[in-house]
Amino acid sequence: MDSFTAYFQTEEKKEKGRERERKNRQEPVLSRGRALIQKQGAQGNNKRREMG
Repeated sequence: MDSFTAYFQTEEKKEKGRERERKNRQEPVLSRGRALIQKQGAQGNNKRREMG
């Protein structure tokens, strides 16, 4: 259980880092997601859900 919670804490830190990077680049998340969906279709959308 301890390693399990540790894993999620590190994943949370990674996600916060990604959010910080997005703000630095000033790249809106929604428009980026729409562009990905247009490029890759529904498959890309499903991959994004799994990663998130």
